[in-house]
Amino acid sequence: MEITIQNLAVLILVSLFLIWAFTAPWRRKTRDRVHWENWNKALDSLKREYGCRMFRIVDIRHHASTGTKAYAIFEDTSEEEAIWIPDFWPSKGGYILSKGDYGYGSHHDENVYYVKQVLLRLHKDTYKGWKRYEKRLKKVEAGVSDSRF
Repeated sequence: MEITIQNLAVLILVSLFLIWAFTAPWRRKTRDRVHWENWNKALDSLKREYGCRMFRIVDIRHHASTGTKAYAIFEDTSEEEAIWIPDFWPSKGGYILSKGDYGYGSHHDENVYYVKQVLLRLHKDTYKGWKRYEKRLKKVEAGVSDSRF
């Protein structure tokens, strides 16, 4: 059997795919651990830092050259509120740990949370990864063997 360049290329691609497929669970666990560490860092900052608030961006109203007008759900109240973040352009679904104050937003005649300082920016999958990792930790603590840990 003669090995051609085409056969070699197919063999390499199949090998790379198999490596990628078999390492996917390990990569997810690694990402979940990073998400777990970042979420816990945010929770610690919420406890330590006076005036610190965390919210999730649920809708981007406008990305301006000077910042972002958006709507967010705050973790402490679970209410959706208008926010303004100067010189910062977050993505929808992401979490932000910040300090700021409320003020009047004349453009839409609404109360707006004006972010003065962004302390931490978290990916939109951070909370889900944190929950998965917490679940694995609880299984290990309960004595349930988890070879996927």
